Amino acid sequence: MGIIRGGSAEYDDNAISIQEKTAQIEENIRLALLADSASLNLSGKYFIDEDVKILAQSVQTKSVKTLDLGDNRIAGAELKAL
Repeated sequence: MGIIRGGSAEYDDNAISIQEKTAQIEENIRLALLADSASLNLSGKYFIDEDVKILAQSVQTKSVKTLDLGDNRIAGAELKAL
């Protein structure tokens, strides 16, 4: 995002590292599995394609029988990782 100050633009980079993103996704999974360890509802979490790879590699998802990823930004090709 560009912020104009005194005629020159400064850019604020809000990108997070892969480690931070992995920690956030792992926490989302942990919280979602508290109610039912066999059902994982991650609908509306604004996940993108690279997040599916992190989700697929999480050890927390081994016991999951149903997964809801509705209302996310995931392409069909990336769902094959699951």
